Amino acid sequence: MTGDGGLSDAGPGGDYAVSPTALSFEACPSRTSGGAAIADVFPDVQVVTISNPASTSRSLEVRLLGNDAGLFSLPTPAPTTTGAMSSTPVQVAFSPRVAGQSLATLSIGAPGGVATTVTLLGSTLALPPTPVLETAPQLTNLSGFATCTDASPLSDCTLEFPDTLFGQSKTLQLKLRNRGCPSLKVTSITLQGSSNPGASDGFTLASPAVLPTAGNPLVLQVADGTDERTLTVRFTATDDGSGLGVQDRFAVISFTSNDPVVGDGAVNPARLALVARAIR
Repeated sequence: MTGDGGLSDAGPGGDYAVSPTALSFEACPSRTSGGAAIADVFPDVQVVTISNPASTSRSLEVRLLGNDAGLFSLPTPAPTTTGAMSSTPVQVAFSPRVAGQSLATLSIGAPGGVATTVTLLGSTLALPPTPVLETAPQLTNLSGFATCTDASPLSDCTLEFPDTLFGQSKTLQLKLRNRGCPSLKVTSITLQGSSNPGASDGFTLASPAVLPTAGNPLVLQVADGTDERTLTVRFTATDDGSGLGVQDRFAVISFTSNDPVVGDGAVNPARLALVARAIR
C-alpha cells in the first residue's frame, strides 16, 4: 500500500463490486445472411457500475474475455484507477456480425489481483435489414394510438379530429417509429389540404418547429420501434363561407425517408389522411 494519494492493488473492502453482474444485449447484425454489409446499424450499449469499497485509491484493469469477446467493445476507454470508496460507470457495446447468440465476460479487478466478472449475453434482433417506417396516429378520443403499416386498413392510417367549433383549435399526435435494423432517416414532411395546391385547409404541423431536410434528417437510430418521434398536428376550424353549419375538411400528411418501400411518401404508412369537421 502506498502513502496518501497513492494507489493500492488491495485494501480494506476487498475486491471490486460491480452492478449488475450480468448484462443482456439486443442488437441488429452488421451483415445480412448473405454477408453483405448493412449500413447505419448501431450497437446496443449497456452500463455496468464499478465500485471501489476500499478506503484508498486503487488501480483497475477492465478486460473483455471469451470466444465472442470481439463482438463486444468499450465505447470509451475504461478507467485505470478508482478513487477511495467511489463508483464509476463503464459502457459496454454489443455489435453482432450475423444472427445468433453471443457470450463473453467482462473482467474487472486490480492488475494481478482477483477479478470480478460480469456475464455478457448478446442476441441479434430478427428485424428487416432495411429501415422500415411505421406511423401511429392518435385516436380521436385520445385513448391511445392506432398502428399504420403498409398492410393496415385506411382507418388505422387516418388522423381524425373531434368536431371543432368555428374559431377553435384541436390537436392530435402522430408517432413515427423504425421497425427495421438500420437507422430510419426522414428527409421531409409535407402537409397538403384537399381544396387547392398550397392550401392546408386548417391543418398545421405544430411540432417539430424545424422540419427535416435531406441535409438535416430526422433520424431514428434505435431499431424495433422503441425509438419514437412524436409530431403534433393542429386543426383550426374556420368558416369557408359556404353558409353550411357543418363543414368537412380533408388533408394528407406525408413523409419521405430512406425506407426502400415507402420512402417516396406516396402510400401508407408514409402517407396518412387528416380528417376534421368544423361546426358552427
